[in-house]
Amino acid sequence: MNIENITSIITTFATVISLFLVLHQIWLARRGIEADHLRRKKDATFNGFNLIREDFRQLNNEILEALELSQDSNLDESHFTKIRNDHILLGKLRTILSYIERMAVGVKHDIYDLNILVDLSGTVFVRTYDRYLPYILESRDSSTTYYREADDFIKQLRSLRKIRISEIKSERLSHQ
Repeated sequence: MNIENITSIITTFATVISLFLVLHQIWLARRGIEADHLRRKKDATFNGFNLIREDFRQLNNEILEALELSQDSNLDESHFTKIRNDHILLGKLRTILSYIERMAVGVKHDIYDLNILVDLSGTVFVRTYDRYLPYILESRDSSTTYYREADDFIKQLRSLRKIRISEIKSERLSHQ
């Protein structure tokens, strides 16, 4: 073996090790970026939810109070007639639905974390959506795109809640 062959082997070996180290650094950097994205996504979810939480609750309570209904009540046609005829109530309802839509768009575009939203207030979003669904459907007479993102968001919330409920039931059964 001459010196040129040894030099070639050493150069090849050094190149392979260098390539491995570069690829490892890229992998580590990507993991760091992904972890940072998840942390920011969770922060954005908490912050986005906290921005709407109090106003959402207050507006919903004001609508229910004006209609003389409890939190568990569903609305009938007479309630929607009253809302349609009262521009203040209608504005409050539209604001509530826009909050749900905002959360939906955030989940769709990977800004908000669906799992965290389920934990924070998934039931409230679903119940509110269901309560005002007749208004949503009526709104679509004007435009079929109204609250479309909310539809998918509520389906996701329902699905994830069913999974969580069945996991909890399984866990309870396994502990008995």
